[in-house]
Amino acid sequence: MTDLSPNVPHPAWPGDRCARTAGPDIRGGQLATLKRILRGEEPGVVAFDRRNAVNLLARSDTSDDASALLGAVLANPAEKPAARLSAAQALGRHPGPVPEAALRDTLPSLEGRLRRAAVQALGRIGGMASVTALERYARQTHDPLLRRAAEFAGTLIAFREGDARTAGSARFRVQRGEPLDPTRLRRTPAVRAFLMTRDRVTGSLARTTGSRFGIRLHCGLAMTFPCGDAANLVMLNAKLRSRSIADDLLARPHLAGLVYLGAGPSMPLRVRFLILTRPSGNGAEILLTRPDGDLVYRGHARRVSSTLGISVSHVGPYERPVEITGAIAPGRLSLYVTQLVGIRSA
Repeated sequence: MTDLSPNVPHPAWPGDRCARTAGPDIRGGQLATLKRILRGEEPGVVAFDRRNAVNLLARSDTSDDASALLGAVLANPAEKPAARLSAAQALGRHPGPVPEAALRDTLPSLEGRLRRAAVQALGRIGGMASVTALERYARQTHDPLLRRAAEFAGTLIAFREGDARTAGSARFRVQRGEPLDPTRLRRTPAVRAFLMTRDRVTGSLARTTGSRFGIRLHCGLAMTFPCGDAANLVMLNAKLRSRSIADDLLARPHLAGLVYLGAGPSMPLRVRFLILTRPSGNGAEILLTRPDGDLVYRGHARRVSSTLGISVSHVGPYERPVEITGAIAPGRLSLYVTQLVGIRSA
């Protein structure tokens, strides 16, 4: 069992250092010069890679001023497509009204891959005010990739904001394939997930890349466990209170957390799965999707007295499917991972 009681010290939100993506950044006069160059106020710069400049700005500055500048790069049709694409992706890492407005206001003038990137970014940071625009794009477009991106972006916002109507009716795409033969399966021994120390959580957060999908991560609710051949870091939404996770999960839909893929102690961490939950019967449905919306795991957390029993398993075609079981009790959380090894049905 992982102890989540109040007498166990939970690290505070680590602040700007961990809020930025991994990589070098700049400050002071260098940052001011970079902004002038991106605005076109600093002439005579030779062989300047504006895409790298956009990424450097996004790592170095999360202010409204920087977000407005990224929005201007995205909206500028004379800008290089690679720089505009990086600007859209960067805005999806900076939650707030300025980046959300920049994405929403620019969407009508974008096309193709740029529009899809802006739609995805809006889903990762937007609020319910953006759902109407996303639903309109999903209805009107003839591009199946844009339609799917817009539908999942609206779904993601609904789970993050706790909108029961939209989240409750959301459907997810599952990759289909031949099932494993249930008579020829072998279970591997269950592996327990372990709570991470404060120093390790803070160090891991500093290595994360990409969007955090509009949520703050709870440093005291971080666990690590194997999944297949990879190590995974599970971090829950800071809105889930340690002493009442079960009640929170049953109350409304949540973007409950993120699962990061860990490839090595010094490698960047990338989001592997999103953890979505929505009330269902006397418990909650648990859905783990890829960042693009594909459903990979499905299961339930069912209430038994004061405890929620967790059972989650792979959906779709997997050679080595995984089952996750555990329990959530007042102040405590446990998770165990079991792998099934078998062959496909003929």
